[in-house]
Amino acid sequence: ELLQPDGTYKEPETIRELLKEKGFSPDDAVVVHCQAGGRASAAVFALELAGFSNVANYYPGWSEYGAAEDLPAEKGDGTDAP
Repeated sequence: ELLQPDGTYKEPETIRELLKEKGFSPDDAVVVHCQAGGRASAAVFALELAGFSNVANYYPGWSEYGAAEDLPAEKGDGTDAP
């Protein structure tokens, strides 16, 4: 949802509005993750483009976190992710 059909990023205001609809504010601390950090880096860039300044990429991603048996995890349907 952060990209236009031609693969370029949407305008910063459009990204801000999308994230606002999902419950995010530019004042929030946001940690982005994916399987191994590569795709999450594109999301970090989009958030920074939209004016979010407290953004981080959990680079080891789900491949590390999901393998740790002592950490909590919840399964969702993915509808809350931009």
